[in-house]
Amino acid sequence: MGTFVLEAVVVGFPVPFMWQFATPTLGIYIPVLTRLIYGPSLFVKGSRLQQHFTNFQETVLMNLTVTGIFPFCRVLYNLLPPGYRGVVVIILPFWKFGARWFAVRMSRQVEDFIPELVAFSVDFFSSLFISVCMSTSGSFYLTALFMVIDLVHLLIKFRGVCSQERVLLRLLQDKEDSVIKPKEVSQKIDSVELITMLVGIIRDPNVTSLKRIRLRANPPHIISEQLSEFLQTLEASGKFSARNMSVNTTVSFSDTPSHRLSRWMFHRASVVPAHVVPTSAPGLTTGVHSFRDDSSGQLVLNGLQLLFYCEYMVLVEYIECVVPFVYLAYQSALEQLPNVVYYPGVGEWGMTAVTNLLVFAVLKVGPLVLVHVFLLRKFAFSPLHQLAFVLETQFYAVQTTLFTLMIFALHYQLAHLGRSTILLF
Repeated sequence: MGTFVLEAVVVGFPVPFMWQFATPTLGIYIPVLTRLIYGPSLFVKGSRLQQHFTNFQETVLMNLTVTGIFPFCRVLYNLLPPGYRGVVVIILPFWKFGARWFAVRMSRQVEDFIPELVAFSVDFFSSLFISVCMSTSGSFYLTALFMVIDLVHLLIKFRGVCSQERVLLRLLQDKEDSVIKPKEVSQKIDSVELITMLVGIIRDPNVTSLKRIRLRANPPHIISEQLSEFLQTLEASGKFSARNMSVNTTVSFSDTPSHRLSRWMFHRASVVPAHVVPTSAPGLTTGVHSFRDDSSGQLVLNGLQLLFYCEYMVLVEYIECVVPFVYLAYQSALEQLPNVVYYPGVGEWGMTAVTNLLVFAVLKVGPLVLVHVFLLRKFAFSPLHQLAFVLETQFYAVQTTLFTLMIFALHYQLAHLGRSTILLF
């Protein structure tokens, strides 16, 4: 706060682009104050705490950077003549690609959480920016253009999933052919039940080594006591990678506080698919029990990579479906408040803007349903289970991120947070 007061004295109040000044300020104060509070002895180079703190810094920096870029994108959009704003449809995919690359690079040390970190930062702001465009354009043509581009992107994602499916089918077919006797005819495998295949390989006693696969997430998920005991049993088998194998890295439901809110949240709250019986998938014979360790590891690795991609895909579609409704509710409530006079564009929120945004929001439900149906038919599992798992196990992180980013992104236009969208000193 003292730094912001000093900036106001030097620059003048209100400070233009106050949130942009806040990003480097927080980037300096967070590591300095953390060291002063906890002491330098806890951050010895190579220690686990130092590694976690570095991951935390990179994640915060990534969120602050993406948050600071959003106002500039909004300013550039407002400067465009109404007839040329359709060019945003062409530029936005390139911005998303660059922002995703940056977010993945900054989050590489916590790879298990990359889908959530990228989706709830880059894709969140992208969806929020599109919602703002829809509410200010007043043109159904721009809405249709965004939907067409979104459909094209979704088809490209489906093509990527199909390509990964072909890799899995080829590996399964090779293993099927390897266990067929010389005079027998191998059966063509044209489908795979992904979860059943992975569970079957992991539980197969003939598979003795999966050293390329690790069990524990980094940082750990909050899981039930039963699942924690199951992971410890798998660790004791010695089949998996030794990375992150520590019983102290798992926070189970029984370790959480016992106050009423915790009991309400964690009482039988683990959202998982129905019990999976490790039987052969359609088209997959009993040859699964004769998999060699190397081929089994490759199958599990490819299957987990596919699940990783599916998790990110369903998170993106969920965010793109929810954010327009949240923005619609926010803007509608804001119009009824007396402080709306401090926001630019007073009086522009009319029936046309509401209708345009509502149509766009309803249409965004379609891609989420398509992803669910597509993956359910392809791999016999529902991606909604992955979505529920993320929202359940990372409830606090998701809520904190969305609440904070929503405030930063939507309140920067307040008159007392900057003189205008042009630097005036």
